[in-house]
Amino acid sequence: MAIAPEIDLVPRRQPDLGEGRLDYHVYAGEQLVGRFYESSPGVCFRGLNPVMYDSTVDWPMKGHVASIEDAQPSMRRAFDVWLPWALRIAPGDPKFSRVDQDLRRVGAR
Repeated sequence: MAIAPEIDLVPRRQPDLGEGRLDYHVYAGEQLVGRFYESSPGVCFRGLNPVMYDSTVDWPMKGHVASIEDAQPSMRRAFDVWLPWALRIAPGDPKFSRVDQDLRRVGAR
């Protein structure tokens, strides 16, 4: 079984959404892997978006948290669950090609 490498996730601030709500894109290297933003006062959305996953990942890849401060560790947790899941996808699996591309883009292969 492949050991998941430690990959830094870097949030990059985007222009604020309406009413000054914070918005961040999250990158692994130069690869966009997700986003978190204040959707309304006291509610923040976070999602691991541009990478391939399905319902067999045992963690919610997107959802809401209480604050922008909670979004980054929540995003980290989602990525840290996704990465070993992705590394376990076998070459014969129909998802393999897409997942392999994502793993290469984030620097895991």
